[in-house]
Amino acid sequence: MRNTEKFNGLPFMAALVLVANIFLWPFQFPLFGFDGIGINFLLSVPMALGFGMLPSAVKKRLAILLALLLLHTLLVFVFGSISGRAVGTVFAIALFVAGICTSLHFGLQDNFIRFRKLVLLFLYAQLLLHGLEFAGLYDPSINWSRPHYLFGFDVPTGFFTEASHVGLCLGPLMFLWFSPSALNKRIALLAGISVMLSLSTTGVVVVVFISLAFMLRSSDVSHVLKRVILAVSAAGVVYIVLTTESFTEINERVISLANIVTGETGDSLNLSSLIYMNGANMAAAGLQDVIGAGAGQMLLYYPDAPYSFLIEAINSGEALNRNDGGSTAFKLVAEFGVFAVVFIGYYFMFAIRLLRQEQDPTTIILSMYLLITMIRGASYFDDAVGISVGLLMFAPVLVARARKARVLPAGQQAAANL
Repeated sequence: MRNTEKFNGLPFMAALVLVANIFLWPFQFPLFGFDGIGINFLLSVPMALGFGMLPSAVKKRLAILLALLLLHTLLVFVFGSISGRAVGTVFAIALFVAGICTSLHFGLQDNFIRFRKLVLLFLYAQLLLHGLEFAGLYDPSINWSRPHYLFGFDVPTGFFTEASHVGLCLGPLMFLWFSPSALNKRIALLAGISVMLSLSTTGVVVVVFISLAFMLRSSDVSHVLKRVILAVSAAGVVYIVLTTESFTEINERVISLANIVTGETGDSLNLSSLIYMNGANMAAAGLQDVIGAGAGQMLLYYPDAPYSFLIEAINSGEALNRNDGGSTAFKLVAEFGVFAVVFIGYYFMFAIRLLRQEQDPTTIILSMYLLITMIRGASYFDDAVGISVGLLMFAPVLVARARKARVLPAGQQAAANL
């Protein structure tokens, strides 16, 4: 591995790129025919020039990913009709992931210390923006607001335009509390305050999902107790959702999903539930198109999806979520078909392996982002999806780090947790 110390500005830039993929992706601009290109993308792509610094194992895995993307493009070209938008997306994904990998290379070298310090600064800024919103001096989205589930005030969102984005992006950071690092605990505390101020359905789901993941990871909890906790947690969540007046919005979504599955239609159905069911149908259409490879654009399946008309009728004619179906999983499957099914399965195995290994908490948290956007996600370039995919490219390096951590003396292990 090359000595990178002479690149004085690169470690800081790498940390900024990673932080931008958590905080700055909502700042988007129309570019190259796409609806919005985020600041995170614009910062990440130049880092792809550092491809040569990467370990050979990472280069090989990146090459495999690129080869699969090109194979998919070729299949769509031969058996379907490929568009410039689909080709551009594939090209952008390749550059984006390569740039993220270079940034992760520097992050792993210093145990993400620069990254975590920048995250702390951004969290202070996030809380400052919360305060400015309460004072009426700042509003990231004047056309969007929702009363807080518990306290009634319009939720402040800081860098983000929706409370659900706060839950997606900052909710995972709360779990750095389980690290002995004082810096991690400060990050977790500030992230928790922001998520509580912006409490959303998505935030609740993210916290429950990662709580269960960390509980299942613990070797201090017996298998029997884990099963009991899972059962009690599931029953508790169902009870709260269906009976607590504060969570009527979640209640409506659950009941609407059940009604849609049983065949009921009407404009009284919850809009989010309709979007999810439409996304599932568009994903199924992708699995049947271009010999199971998907056509590269989810929006092609929107006109024939069963709930598109209802979505537009409820939302004054606007075609909501036709590019993503409300979930990164739906989008992946609709656009990449069987390629996406294999990728998602492979990523789940990778994430489970990380949870079971002696990986540092920051790495585990960053790997969770792709999984939680399976619950609610949009673009491949939103949230910290790219960081999660980049970590998959680093899988051999992470395995070697975990093995090394098992034999580190206590003093060195403590230093690694700083």
